[in-house]
Amino acid sequence: MKDKDFHRMLPWRGCVLILFAFLALIDVALPLDAIAQKSLLQGTHANKSLVAKSCRACHRGMTMALSGEEDSCLTCHGDAGTRNRMVQGGYLKSQGANLLRDIANELRKPYNHPVLTIQGVHRQLEALPEEVVNAARH
Repeated sequence: MKDKDFHRMLPWRGCVLILFAFLALIDVALPLDAIAQKSLLQGTHANKSLVAKSCRACHRGMTMALSGEEDSCLTCHGDAGTRNRMVQGGYLKSQGANLLRDIANELRKPYNHPVLTIQGVHRQLEALPEEVVNAARH
C-alpha cells in the first residue's frame, strides 16, 4: 500500500471511530434518561417527614440490585419488629411506622402474588402486564 493511499483512508477511519463513539454514547444516554425519569420519588416515599432518609431508606448499598426487590419493601411494610428496626436506624420516622400496614401478612396467604417464594422475575424498567397485553405472567 502506498503512503498516499494510507493517508487518504485515515480520515475515514477517524470518522468511523467518531461515529461509533457517538452511537455508543447515545446507547448509554437513552437508558440513563429513562431511569432518571422513572426513578423520581413521589407520594409517601418522597415525604421526608415520614421516610427520614428518603431514597436511602430502601436503596442502601446494592440491596435493590442483589436481593429480592420485595425484601427491601418489607423492611417498612412488614411486621412491627422490622419497622421498629427501621425507626431505630433513622430510616423511618415513628409516625410513619404507625401508618404502615403489614403487607407481608397478605403475601403469606394461600392465594397471593408469589413474591416471597419466587425471585428474579421482574426486571428494571419492565412494563406492567396491564400495559402489555401478551406479557408473560408467572
